[in-house]
Amino acid sequence: MTVGIDIVETKRIDKLITRYGHRFLDKVFTEEEQHYCDQSANRVNSYAGRFASKEAIRKALQPLTEKTYLPFLQIEILPDNFGTPVVTIETELSVRQVYSNISLSISHEKHYAVACAIAEEK
Repeated sequence: MTVGIDIVETKRIDKLITRYGHRFLDKVFTEEEQHYCDQSANRVNSYAGRFASKEAIRKALQPLTEKTYLPFLQIEILPDNFGTPVVTIETELSVRQVYSNISLSISHEKHYAVACAIAEEK
């Protein structure tokens, strides 16, 4: 089992969205993630939570991969019917098929979003 954690200041994500718009969003978030975040009551918090999540997932999987980091767009985080974040990895990368499940927790507090990812090995 490997663990990754990340925290991001929501103001930082807001500045990136304001300054770069879709250039930033299209490099980091899938079309489905953007649709979900744009429909959220607080879209910046949604984007910040997903950004922290992708970083946490990359950190959790890094010891299991032969690459330094997974590209952001190969990681997708969308809620299930109960609102629980579900991680999908689209990649040809040799993660050596050693992980079978990624658990993710996202939390927000005023100015920050934090995420913890646990990759369970087979």
